[in-house]
Amino acid sequence: MADILGNLKQRTGNIAGKIKGNIPDAAPDAASVNSKKPKMKQLVVEKAKMYEFIGMEVFDLQSAGKINIEEIEPFCKKIGELNAEIAVLEAEAALKATIICECGKVVLGGAKFCSACGKSRDIPIPQSQTENVAECVCGAVLEADALMCMECGRRVIAN
Repeated sequence: MADILGNLKQRTGNIAGKIKGNIPDAAPDAASVNSKKPKMKQLVVEKAKMYEFIGMEVFDLQSAGKINIEEIEPFCKKIGELNAEIAVLEAEAALKATIICECGKVVLGGAKFCSACGKSRDIPIPQSQTENVAECVCGAVLEADALMCMECGRRVIAN
């Protein structure tokens, strides 16, 4: 019996020593804590991006019928409704962005070339619009204030 108690004391002493070894003896000073805040913020943002990516992947799998999780079905349905609403608004915005080509034909907002004469729709972008350009996880370059990607439909994560 003494052997068992002695062995138990030794094991718990080793565990306590390992735990104590991971805890600092004194509280860190304010400067030390403040110097770590930018790194902590960066890690939190990175973690949020990973959560969002996982969520997008689960949505894509659920929508494709590759998985079936009943608890998320209402959310997937709502996302589908939002995507449809966004598509309508994008179509309206594209119509508003139409221009008249040099040949006199109307060139729709999303078109890169005139369908009548083939001229490029080269419209210089003001320098102010090229600042703070965002990039989606799919690689598409987006306007700085974009909320959704026009290529894949995913929500843009603010930096």
